[in-house]
Amino acid sequence: MGRFDDHTVKPADPFVIERLITVGIIRRRPRGSPVGPRHGGCITSHANPAAQPVPHRAGDPGMTPTLSRSVLIITDDRDTAESLADFLRLRYGYRVTTAADGLTGLRMAVADAPDAVVCDLGLPRRNGLLVAEELAATLPAKPLLIAITGYADQVPAELARDAGFDHLLAKPADPEAVGALIAAGGEAHNP
Repeated sequence: MGRFDDHTVKPADPFVIERLITVGIIRRRPRGSPVGPRHGGCITSHANPAAQPVPHRAGDPGMTPTLSRSVLIITDDRDTAESLADFLRLRYGYRVTTAADGLTGLRMAVADAPDAVVCDLGLPRRNGLLVAEELAATLPAKPLLIAITGYADQVPAELARDAGFDHLLAKPADPEAVGALIAAGGEAHNP
């Protein structure tokens, strides 16, 4: 684990690291730069992720950084959950929590209703379609529901929409696309 502006960070998915570099949130330092005990390659932040969201690039339509949005990611793929959570925190300043199964995700959402839920469809202990139905029926205000699945070609969009999802994305879901959907505030774009 490394240190990042006094925040401990975990190693992330290489795809997420490349996206963070591409959008200008972080930059690479050349190998051999005297920055740590091993002097290996490192990544340096341009911003303190706890202080404020990173401003969006000029021309990004409808994207207003906000610290007030809360996101719940429900997936049993720990790497995906952590990478997406880190990206949404760093790029957008969202408050993000994760759950590794459908039942835990439901309990977390009922205890602290999120503004958006990113939910895998193939979950243990309660599949994503049932999670969406229960969230829509249980919470006082329906959050933005984004389904992600490795079986997008086998899951009809109507099935996801009928369960309550606002969007259906195929895995691997582009973190920027997920962030943009949340930033847009859930404007009605059905799957």
